[in-house]
Amino acid sequence: MKAFPFAHAKVDETYNYSLNVNNIITPLNPEDTHLSAIKARLTPCIEKLDKAHLKPSTKVDTKKLRALDRVRDKIFRGFRDYCGAYTLCNEEDKEAAAELLVESIRLHGWTLYSDSDAVETSRLEKLLADLTGYENLSAAIVKINATDWQTKLTKAHNDFKNFYTSRNETQAQREHTDSQEAINALKREMSLLFKYIDTMADLNVDQSWIDARYEIDELTSSQISQIKSRKTRNSNEKEETEDIQQ
Repeated sequence: MKAFPFAHAKVDETYNYSLNVNNIITPLNPEDTHLSAIKARLTPCIEKLDKAHLKPSTKVDTKKLRALDRVRDKIFRGFRDYCGAYTLCNEEDKEAAAELLVESIRLHGWTLYSDSDAVETSRLEKLLADLTGYENLSAAIVKINATDWQTKLTKAHNDFKNFYTSRNETQAQREHTDSQEAINALKREMSLLFKYIDTMADLNVDQSWIDARYEIDELTSSQISQIKSRKTRNSNEKEETEDIQQ
């Protein structure tokens, strides 16, 4: 049977996969003592993984992160629209300053708030650096009295970035510490289960074993494709982020 890529799967992917496998084997002969013994060892592994990765604090952290993101997005749109409004103020020097700022905002992303957290954070980081690092942009901020908007945006961005970084580090450590033992145990029991299903299917004991093997292999193939797609997206996103930061 096809092997599930435990080393490359996220915790929630492994958990959902184990649930689906468990659902597939549920209809198999309940009087089979060997299968019952394997199930008795497999079920606690799934339950332990469930408890390990569904931490209440994770949900609280996500809720706070989204709240910080909404504040950041709102202030960014306010700053962007404030600069845009000054391009129509009918004062030549202020219009020129506003147009310079609008051009810079467009360069980094007029709707950057619709990007992923990582890309949006990188784009905003570069925009804010430009606003303070280029004298013409700094002067333009002063010219249209946008210093307060810049200060608010910088604070909102830093609040989000610091919490985002801290949350990811904490979550990665928590998942590794709490879930790895359960995943290792799950991997061992899955291996026993798959070997047993393989044997029963090869012996043609009953069509249900052949069907179960086929369904699990199809499930595994689907999961492998999803994991490969995710890793490709993450790689492309990382390359875009690196390009933005250069």
